[in-house]
Amino acid sequence: MQKDPFRTIVQIEKPLDLVTVDSGVFFIGSCFAGNIGQKMVDARFPSMVNPYGVLFNPFSVAAALESIVEHRMVSEDDLVEKDGLWHSFMHHGRFSHPDLPTAVKAINEATETAHHFLQSAEFIIVTLGTAYVYEHKMEQRVVANCHKFPDMDFNRYLLEPEEIIEVWKELIVRLRVFNPSVKIIFTVSPVRHWKDGAHGNQVSRVRASSTDWAAISMATCCLSVESGQGKGL
Repeated sequence: MQKDPFRTIVQIEKPLDLVTVDSGVFFIGSCFAGNIGQKMVDARFPSMVNPYGVLFNPFSVAAALESIVEHRMVSEDDLVEKDGLWHSFMHHGRFSHPDLPTAVKAINEATETAHHFLQSAEFIIVTLGTAYVYEHKMEQRVVANCHKFPDMDFNRYLLEPEEIIEVWKELIVRLRVFNPSVKIIFTVSPVRHWKDGAHGNQVSRVRASSTDWAAISMATCCLSVESGQGKGL
């Protein structure tokens, strides 16, 4: 292979499982997942893109998938009001609405549609944006969207790789039980978050990629009985 001083050339082998025009592809995660997923939709591939809106951190993406798999509905008590709008801390601002029942209905309809799509999807493509999370102090849980609530309401911190792996190893098992034939593809968003500085951005992206190690770990346990070879997630 000819060396190039300005870039790293990587030889990528052809995968065993390919996305075809008949494959159901479920995209979830950052805006990168949204952009790539929309291209698939435009090309008439059967795809679902970010049913809960754009999500960035590994915990929020995992929580969204858990809610979808469990067919978990929200109630009016799960939403909070600010500046005349009702919000869900676990969903994107596109679900926020001045009418509480309307907001609840939109979220539950998204869960219903995503649950049925995920049951027969052939691929889940997960794109993680950052390992930084915002934890709501009063509710003591990581949120997907702060909805411009005051900074003092949240603790911001960087997830440890072990925390990310622990959550996703359990979730991968549940996904495979829910849909045994689904393949899971993990990617890390190429978008850089410069507000954390060059070093902070790189650390966050490396920790977000810890989920890949969870997938590799699970793949070694998911061996095909028929072929005797490991199946990719």
